Amino acid sequence: MDERERLAWLGLCWGADIGPAGFARLMAIYGTATAVLDAEEADLVLGEARLKEGQAAAVRQVRHRLDSYAELAEQVRANGTRVYFSPDEDYPATLRELPHPPPVVCVKGQLLPADMLAVGIVGTRSPSREGADLAEKLATAAAADEFTVVSGLARGIDTAAHLGALNREGRTIAIIGSGIANITPPENKELAARIGGASGTAAPTRPAGAIISELSPVAPPTIPNLMARNRLISLFSRGVIVVECRATGGSLATAQAAMHQGRRLYAVQWPEQDELREGCAQLISQGAETIAGPQDMRRVGLELRAWGPPANDADEPAEKTQLSLF
Repeated sequence: MDERERLAWLGLCWGADIGPAGFARLMAIYGTATAVLDAEEADLVLGEARLKEGQAAAVRQVRHRLDSYAELAEQVRANGTRVYFSPDEDYPATLRELPHPPPVVCVKGQLLPADMLAVGIVGTRSPSREGADLAEKLATAAAADEFTVVSGLARGIDTAAHLGALNREGRTIAIIGSGIANITPPENKELAARIGGASGTAAPTRPAGAIISELSPVAPPTIPNLMARNRLISLFSRGVIVVECRATGGSLATAQAAMHQGRRLYAVQWPEQDELREGCAQLISQGAETIAGPQDMRRVGLELRAWGPPANDADEPAEKTQLSLF
């Protein structure tokens, strides 16, 4: 892609609110993102594109703001973030498993071949003390077994999972439902810096993993954004462990994505049930494998090692020079 086309991709992905499926449909119709931006608004609504009027208006507005998207991309790159386009050779290969891979994705830190051996650990943002402790212990055991721990950087179980991996000096991947330059919740900014590495400071730090976002760098953590990222948490994992969750919520969406993607699904079988753990019981009744504590992680590790491609089939580390974006 030439510079103008790459900028058009950024504009559509970061400014038009059309999503990966909508982007793919527009590209199938118009051939290039530049042609989409040149299309008449009425054609975007009434033609094959079938956009909503607000989306079509946003597409038309994007063409006048391309410089701002170029500036935004340069800002996040200066902070150590890589901006990948799906046609790029070094675009994260795991994302290509999706029917509609994110056209543009931001990655802060490093994705390594070892990350192909990964387990997702998720749960409620308001866990019990026992739930948070268990999530941390499960993650520590996974890291000790050389698994990368994948979670969503949210409060509660996610935070405990990331910390459990880091406490064992293991690797962890945070897939967020906000922009890469808009880390939420605010209290997890330091945790994010540990995972993705801190650059542009007097004492830069090496990443202990990666932070991944398919959104505009400044996107807020809306409910649709948070729900959409759940499919990526399971995608980057060989299996997903649901530690503690209610009968509704994002953890169940991650579990459903895991089943749809053919990942192994585990849920903690608590000796005592209450409203906070109804989701785990529900998943077990639907066929999720049970796990009681870190003593079971050896079994889980053996099962996940037997699943999917071997770790050395992964792409080489993304250390290539970034393609000229602008």
